[in-house]
Amino acid sequence: MFVACVTEEKVVVVGRSAVRAHRLNDGEVAWALALDGEEPGLAAISPLGAGNYPAGRGVFAPDRYYQPVTSAAIWEIELSTGRLAAVHKSPRELPSGNLIWHRGLFVSQGPLALEVFDERESLVNQVRAQLERNPQDPETLVRRGELELSAGHVAEAIITFRTAHHAVRSPKTRTRLIGALLDATRQKLPGHELFAAELDTLIGP
Repeated sequence: MFVACVTEEKVVVVGRSAVRAHRLNDGEVAWALALDGEEPGLAAISPLGAGNYPAGRGVFAPDRYYQPVTSAAIWEIELSTGRLAAVHKSPRELPSGNLIWHRGLFVSQGPLALEVFDERESLVNQVRAQLERNPQDPETLVRRGELELSAGHVAEAIITFRTAHHAVRSPKTRTRLIGALLDATRQKLPGHELFAAELDTLIGP
């Protein structure tokens, strides 16, 4: 579909169902990563299941490539090995689009919205420092919960959103907590019966 990026040793290309790196010296495939687990000859390694396809052009960081996919997520690919280093899911389940990076911010032009995301590492450090100063700050706790959700840590997000909601009961903290509890219930995580009961107290009359 398009050339993703070029490093000193490889050119990385994105196809409909796989991302491949070709060595510049001989053109041979250095590594290949299946996007949907259905590419012939490639292992079904997709953690998100079948049906993931490129959702736009990604962005090249010093040793990583960030590729948006149609499951409302961005794949962080380690360029030296082709390893899927992380999957960043949209907390609002909005599909991402073409990405650019500017001064620590990711900008995504998707089909539904133009969105701006903080670079994860700098945001994690910022949230950690703020919580060291004030462990009960609800806004910072919400940001931490959103980070946990984007990393797929639903149980940890529930704890953080619950702490934020107990600190300041607001529509925002309630909505975030309900969303995380619904995710845990749908996924039938350990303790999902208790999560369902907590949902009843939050949503009920």
